[in-house]
Amino acid sequence: MNQDEYIKEIAKYKDQIREIESQGRQQGNTSMYYTTEDFKELIESGKMPKELGDWYLQYIDEKNQKFKRWQKFLADNPNMSEEDKWTHFYGPARTLSLEESLKTYAEMANLGHIHNIMWGLKSANLVKQADPQEILESNIQLFKNIDHDDNFGISYGNANVMYYLSGLIDNEPLHEYADNWKAKGSTVDSYGRKINLEYDFKASSKEDAVRVVKEYKDMMTTKGIQTWMAYWKIANVSGRPEFTCPLIAIMKCLSIETRKNRFDPEERQRFWNITKTLQKTRISMERYVRTDAKGKKIMQWIEQPLIEILGGEKEEEASEKYPLTISVRIRSAQLGSKEFAPALYKNEILKLNPNDAYLAFALSTRYGQKKESSDFDWDYIFGLGGLQGTAKTNPREAKIKARKKLTRLKKANILDGIKENGNKVRPIIKPFQTKPPVG
Repeated sequence: MNQDEYIKEIAKYKDQIREIESQGRQQGNTSMYYTTEDFKELIESGKMPKELGDWYLQYIDEKNQKFKRWQKFLADNPNMSEEDKWTHFYGPARTLSLEESLKTYAEMANLGHIHNIMWGLKSANLVKQADPQEILESNIQLFKNIDHDDNFGISYGNANVMYYLSGLIDNEPLHEYADNWKAKGSTVDSYGRKINLEYDFKASSKEDAVRVVKEYKDMMTTKGIQTWMAYWKIANVSGRPEFTCPLIAIMKCLSIETRKNRFDPEERQRFWNITKTLQKTRISMERYVRTDAKGKKIMQWIEQPLIEILGGEKEEEASEKYPLTISVRIRSAQLGSKEFAPALYKNEILKLNPNDAYLAFALSTRYGQKKESSDFDWDYIFGLGGLQGTAKTNPREAKIKARKKLTRLKKANILDGIKENGNKVRPIIKPFQTKPPVG
């Protein structure tokens, strides 16, 4: 195939993917559970096209084998940094060829077609639903080697974007569209990739929009990021990036274990409002892939909401009221193997005072990137802890408050210790427990 033929084929698959995604949004709760044996029975009975079904079985087998090799590689190289792990296992970062890009889009389209066929069979009660626990033991899982009693994982691609959250919101210019406003922020990460964040909202004036964005930042760097992490925790436990559960199951992740009171309607509504804000927040990553024949740079991008609400169950006539159960998806299917490797976080991060959550998240993310605790300027700690204002007027007071925050993280089992050296401080992250790889 020549270049024009590749581009034409890629465009065809992109059109198919857009149509599949549109159908998926109309389906609502698309959670399905089935084993490989169930899938083979569908092929044998003619309910699943044989060519597509055989492709899927081979695809799953290859993914399983690669996952096992990855787990063995992690076990054999426990002290290697994340960057070195990816480079040694997957090879150095490079631009995909047109042939590789075509294969990727074809796979995405095939997976979408299979999902829609399975959904149709499920709707017509023509497919057996497996026990979710059976799936956890037989299919590809979300981060198999994680010890759920100690920690949970968030895909590196998602965690890396949220690591820059505070700066992204600080840099957000406002754009007005009729009665709607959009706040947009962007930065460049250490790999040279452009990271973007967008938030759509309503405001009656420019002054009102500025107020909304300030409230948005305050919420996102406290309860917002904790709520987002709670959805990832449930995804870890369920073993799937797409899941359905009672709303209060996610709320319980954020409550202290000694709590005995039920969540009242006001608490549930506040939590639901934060969840809807997470869906309205879109993140994207862009990177240069090639220059075309006309000398124009071609960029590849991945875009998704922080969480995607697929549906659930709610009381009739309760359009804005919190749901009883919720179905969500917590990652983009376009994330590659490197971006989907897990960054680890202690379970205790979900129980912290929300005002300490972003500091704990950022320090843990940085530890995952470097595989060692790092030295930071106090100004950086002030920024993560929301102490910039205090630092401008009273640096000494800001340092006292920052020390108290770090001490709380140590008491919460997130830090092992704190070392100061002049204008630098090293929060020492407590090591994470992992389970030995299976197979």
